[in-house]
Amino acid sequence: MSGQEKVRIRRLIERKMVDSWQTKPHFFVTVAVDMTDVIRFRK
Repeated sequence: MSGQEKVRIRRLIERKMVDSWQTKPHFFVTVAVDMTDVIRFRK
């Protein structure tokens, strides 16, 4: 694969990712986890 082909593929991936972020709904999930027992166990 030539350098020009890699650049072309990277640009295509970039455009697709930007399009996805701009046109598709996104959501994020955050979960709080109490790691106290795990930390104690590892000590």
